[in-house]
Amino acid sequence: MSEVKNILDEILDIIEVHTELIDKLQCQAIMHSLQIQELKGKLKIPNGLWILYADAMLEKDKQFRIKFRQKVRELLKGGDPF
Repeated sequence: MSEVKNILDEILDIIEVHTELIDKLQCQAIMHSLQIQELKGKLKIPNGLWILYADAMLEKDKQFRIKFRQKVRELLKGGDPF
């Protein structure tokens, strides 16, 4: 029974790592999309958003990625996220 628990724990650890990776890849895709829009002259990426993006990529805490997405939404709605 203990062996089954260990295997399940390993599977859950792998799922957690993959979930974090996918979450970071989504943030990366969002930032690349914003960069394309900036190159086309459709928007300007605020410096503060770059800082949040770096935190989202480097930190394990999901709250950094949530905050990054929130500020992107505010930017795209035309508001000043900072």
